[in-house]
Amino acid sequence: MTPTTISNSNPTDTKSAFNSNFTLGKTQLQSKSDGHDDAFSTLLGEGLLTEPSVSYSAASLAIVFGTFKCLIGTEIVYAGGTFTALVNQVGASVYFQQDGTWSTVLPTTKAYAIIGTYSSNGTGVTAFTLAKGVLIPTLATVSDTIAGILVPEVAGYATGYVDHSAVKVFCIPGFITMTVDPVSDFYVELLYNGLVHTDSDTLTAPPQNMTEGGFHYKITRRSGAYYATNATCSLTYTRTGMARAAE
Repeated sequence: MTPTTISNSNPTDTKSAFNSNFTLGKTQLQSKSDGHDDAFSTLLGEGLLTEPSVSYSAASLAIVFGTFKCLIGTEIVYAGGTFTALVNQVGASVYFQQDGTWSTVLPTTKAYAIIGTYSSNGTGVTAFTLAKGVLIPTLATVSDTIAGILVPEVAGYATGYVDHSAVKVFCIPGFITMTVDPVSDFYVELLYNGLVHTDSDTLTAPPQNMTEGGFHYKITRRSGAYYATNATCSLTYTRTGMARAAE
């Protein structure tokens, strides 16, 4: 469409031309917005950016969600609310639409994300599973110093697990830098290769591997260094990798 030219027009024609051009401008802006939404959906998909609280009961068809953020073309902040489930369902989807409303059936006219699945009987919801979130990775770094690590005199080394999951959880692991003080008396090594998620059915908890939220280390007293001189040391670490942007 081409804008209407306004030149030496009477008031009625001028008003009509302004209205026509304003409508055209709104259409073009909406087209740009739709294009951005489509691009984000193509690149990242649709889904949760943060994990909401969820409550349900076998005595009610209501599934109550707390506050969450989700990506449906654009970031949407939902203040929380209730989805009303259908009776006698097995693995039915919970659809959250871009306009902030819920649907029990596959939307055909609105953009949406599947927030989870549920099962129900004739009176209430018997099970609910939250959908996996959208992964928007960002470069992240976590660092800290652990003081007072005792290195036994007889063994000559100490092992431990650094748990940084309360600060940052990585989805793509990167490098770990570790230094000890005093370095003249001790050196440090990373224990256990490979990355294993803490949800795994391993023999030990945490797994004897690097995890998304931590790593194992071994500190050894150097030859010629004595327990009586330095029984303890400190470990400083920096871990860099890719984490979910919303976390």
